Amino acid sequence: MRGGRAVLLWDGLGEVPSGALAPVRESLLAFRKRASRCRYIVTSWLLSYCQPELRLLEPDFPVVSLLPFDRGLIDRCVTDWFQELGACGDLPCAQAEHLALLFQQGLVQAHLTHLVTNPLLLTLLALVFTYCRDLPSARAQVVETAIGILLARLASATCCARLARTAVT
Repeated sequence: MRGGRAVLLWDGLGEVPSGALAPVRESLLAFRKRASRCRYIVTSWLLSYCQPELRLLEPDFPVVSLLPFDRGLIDRCVTDWFQELGACGDLPCAQAEHLALLFQQGLVQAHLTHLVTNPLLLTLLALVFTYCRDLPSARAQVVETAIGILLARLASATCCARLARTAVT
């Protein structure tokens, strides 16, 4: 970070409880001063970030909004997601292709097309479908299931790392 070769990502500024917002905001600004040569990305849902107390100074933190995905970008993201699962060996390639088709069909059948224009929600839906072979019908269910999957993977990776360290010593 001292050389300015890091990109730091702070996600969920709009989810900080209002009572903790001032110290979090000050911590972000103080950290930015200490590592001023790095690049920073701070994310928030647009509606949350419209609140004046959340906003960071424009010159240092310009506001950029992601455009919704159109049908072409959705299809490309889904194709890339499942091709990568096949390419890295998480799934056999033929199974990954089949899952991509089932996923796209499931999005239409479950009436989730309104969620997939959001890149984050599309990614979370793909993650959930990859692990559960099911598509939750509500945004909250998608997020809750995805968080559960990610926490389980983190716990598994942490456990494996501990076992590897124990085996070496």
